[in-house]
Amino acid sequence: MGTIKNHYETEMAKEKPNQLLLSQLSKILLRNTLTKSEWRLTGKFIPKNEFLLEHPEAELLKTCSEVVHYVGGAYIQVLSSGVFRYDADTKSKVLDEVEDVVWQAIAERLFCDNCGNK
Repeated sequence: MGTIKNHYETEMAKEKPNQLLLSQLSKILLRNTLTKSEWRLTGKFIPKNEFLLEHPEAELLKTCSEVVHYVGGAYIQVLSSGVFRYDADTKSKVLDEVEDVVWQAIAERLFCDNCGNK
């Protein structure tokens, strides 16, 4: 649960932590598990500028208008064309399709401190 725990600690350190997110993360840590369906529900739509304030290292496309940010730190860009984009190879007008690929890419590292570091 390394990534989840780190996400929890980062949120707790904020001046005004998101209490709903902390509650979700606490439940995940207590159960020591997270399903893809539960992970999907953690996705929060955030305006591009707001997202960049907290994640200045993120490389977002010019056409990105908002970001869907998930527990564990993964995010999907929402482009002005209505396309959801994770990376150059993973994009679709259907969010569920992109989420399926993202989940496969990140699920292992959500639960392991030393694996999946790609």
